[in-house]
Amino acid sequence: MPGESAAAAPGLATGSQGSAPDAVPAGLPDLPANGDEVAVLARLEPLLACDDTAAGDLFEANRVLLLARFGSGAMKLGGQIADFDYPAALATLREMMERGETS
Repeated sequence: MPGESAAAAPGLATGSQGSAPDAVPAGLPDLPANGDEVAVLARLEPLLACDDTAAGDLFEANRVLLLARFGSGAMKLGGQIADFDYPAALATLREMMERGETS
């Protein structure tokens, strides 16, 4: 039956684990269940400070959450991370924190 083949195929219209926009990449600890945006920024800071490419995975896994909360600041941060400009991204993240965008 057509319904059975769709149900048996993993990831088809069901939002499998790998396609969830807030899925945490392998090797990164889970975020609190409430989706705390500040916790994401706190986890990004040491990754950016060490030029760790896992920062990109963490940002992408939480892109929607961060954009909803921080708007243009998150867009700028995401662009810098995507360009592997980790020193600039770290400065942007710290500016966001100083301006109180994380409170």
